[in-house]
Amino acid sequence: LHDGPHLSLLFFDRARRVYRRALEVARAANNWWMESQTLNDLGSLESATGDPSAAAAAYVQAYESHKSRNEWPDALNSLGNLTNAEIALGRYDDGIAHAREGVAICERRGLRHQLGWSLSTLGTALEAAGRSREAARMHRAVFALGDSTSVSPRLSAVIRLASRLAQADS
Repeated sequence: LHDGPHLSLLFFDRARRVYRRALEVARAANNWWMESQTLNDLGSLESATGDPSAAAAAYVQAYESHKSRNEWPDALNSLGNLTNAEIALGRYDDGIAHAREGVAICERRGLRHQLGWSLSTLGTALEAAGRSREAARMHRAVFALGDSTSVSPRLSAVIRLASRLAQADS
């Protein structure tokens, strides 16, 4: 049992069982928020173990559950994760559509803090699809939000724009 990958697989299998049991408990207790959060966490586990299809399925369920309860920040988190799973599956147009939906939700609901993340996710999806100019516009839009959004998407935008400039220079 000194082999690292085997221990990692054992850990992930055990974690997967725990999340599935947590889903059963949340559903039995009619705790929809915990169910949605657990689905999102299960999606992250599936993504980490290299199964973006299973991850996408969990993220869709989490997103729909949060959305049906108007839990918009959590819904946007699940939608962003779904976008990344779609990118991993090579379904760029679907990923872009999900990311655009996230931006639209932020704009309709005045969720300026989350808008930075949604624009950043859209930029990532566009970049993955080979649409670099559109991606750069999204990253500039994140940076332009200034202090109305968190530091992380602004930092990501600066790094992505700097990378794009470095590529153009070489």
